[in-house]
Amino acid sequence: MDHIAIYQRLKNLNESSLGRRFLSKYIVLILIPLLIVSSFLSFSIVHIYRTNDLYQQNVYLNSIMQTWNTPGEQSRFIINALQSSQELLNFLEEKYYTQPERLYIYKKTLHTLFTELMRINDNIDSIRIYCTSPNILMADPFCHMDSIPLTEDEMQILDAANPYEFVWFVRPSDDLSTPPEFYAYCNIYTSTYARALGHLELKMNMKFLEEYTWLLNHDPYNKIGFSLYDAKDFLIYENLPFSLSSNTKKGFMNASDRNGFEHGYYFFKYFVEEQNLNLLITISEKGFLSNYLLSMAFMTFALTAFLYLLSLLYFREISRLTRRISLFSVYLKEYNRKELRPYYEHASANTGRTSCRHDEFTDLIESFNQMVTRNNTLTSQIQTLELLNRDAKLAAMQAQIHPHFIYGTLETIRMLAMQNDDTETEDIVYSFSRLMRYSLNHPSEQSSLLKEVEVNRHYMKIQQLRLDDRMDFLEAVDQDLMDLHCPPFIIQPLLENAIVHGISQSLSKCTLQLKIYQTDKHYFIQIIDNADVAAEEKLAQINAGLNQERPKISETAENGFALKNVADRLMLFYHGHAGLQLYKTGVYTISEIKIEK
Repeated sequence: MDHIAIYQRLKNLNESSLGRRFLSKYIVLILIPLLIVSSFLSFSIVHIYRTNDLYQQNVYLNSIMQTWNTPGEQSRFIINALQSSQELLNFLEEKYYTQPERLYIYKKTLHTLFTELMRINDNIDSIRIYCTSPNILMADPFCHMDSIPLTEDEMQILDAANPYEFVWFVRPSDDLSTPPEFYAYCNIYTSTYARALGHLELKMNMKFLEEYTWLLNHDPYNKIGFSLYDAKDFLIYENLPFSLSSNTKKGFMNASDRNGFEHGYYFFKYFVEEQNLNLLITISEKGFLSNYLLSMAFMTFALTAFLYLLSLLYFREISRLTRRISLFSVYLKEYNRKELRPYYEHASANTGRTSCRHDEFTDLIESFNQMVTRNNTLTSQIQTLELLNRDAKLAAMQAQIHPHFIYGTLETIRMLAMQNDDTETEDIVYSFSRLMRYSLNHPSEQSSLLKEVEVNRHYMKIQQLRLDDRMDFLEAVDQDLMDLHCPPFIIQPLLENAIVHGISQSLSKCTLQLKIYQTDKHYFIQIIDNADVAAEEKLAQINAGLNQERPKISETAENGFALKNVADRLMLFYHGHAGLQLYKTGVYTISEIKIEK
């Protein structure tokens, strides 16, 4: 693997406990406290501004309540003027007996009085006087008592009113967006207040409501809503530039405080005792987010972002050092069982030199590289000796062919020659010669699975002739694996072990199978027989001997030396990434070679 490719692979690893620890400390000790402080500061500014704005809005709304009270003041002015007019009282008491006298007083004095009152009281839309006497001249504004638009209950309330006391009635429209009609009623008494001469009705022209609404919406940054409720909190008029749910408005009306902030809105409640009405004023928070608050929010955000930037720059320096240590640590873990190479930080493909500035960690890496160089010099000398020793050991092990096979083959040739005079003898001699040639031509070099399968077919042909009809031989071989390199004679000892210690010990006909296949991570070579004569204790003993580094066994097949020979050669050839194991599955005894890809 190229050194640059190794570095790229290490760079993508995320196994640095040191980096995770620094990151957790940075989050816990810097980011979270900074977030808490900035959030607290932001909420404090919002709360302070909200409280101040709520106070200022309340002061302003109280100041413009004078506009709402204007109709009441004008109504009291009118009743004072009328109650103090002797001509009007005489007119209502019928002290002018003739019709011409009444008409004269009306034209000369009363008409002028009413006209002047209407002119100077611009919030009054109409004036009417409902007379108790039926003989009064019925000219505007005088009307008969039976035409007064009040119910019996309302008349009782009006009759019970004190002198100069107004009784207000608000007539809502069918459409809540249309302003209701305001009527003020008051009793007109004789000069001695002995009895009521009639009832005064004043209808407001809603100019005061328009002026009040205009004053509410004087601020271009605020959207203000106005709702009017009667004494029973029944909605009779509403002017909202935004949408409010009925539950939200009900929550405002039921709130114990006269003003406050809920659901993103300011709310202010006023009770007009004279008119027995509840005013609910709501201001959207959108206006709150403008002007002063917006600038303060921007300043807070800028300060917080600056502090975050400083902390990130600091964390970046810590992360660089942490990453250097992490990459070096992963490099050591990656090569702790292999040949070590000098380590270069951020090495380039051309120079192989580091781009990091010199510091104490660089000195540590240079010391490590010097140690690696000295270690590689000694290791190369040791590896040379180990290679020579391995070749000698391979040659010695491959030269050990079991003698009884040669004897058995010769005996088979002799008996066939005595019993038959056909071509079978030639086949056996041919197969035997191929076996001997393969054995003698591969003292130490490598072979392939293709050659192993071909030579073992000759071996099995001889064994099937020896055992006559006592054994069937099957093959299940993955043809894609035929080019796989392997040591010579790793399958034949397993076949022989299965025949000698399995099939030949069984009295019934048996099946022997050679199976070669692969998975995602391994290659498998299996010798499977169904003789069912091997004991699991014996297999466990053989496996224990295969795993021993220096087994104390004699050179006999009974003690498993041939199997140990195969296991050792696999271990040497594949550098410890292959092994041999025997086990049972039901009636099947399996000898399995497992090779890592």
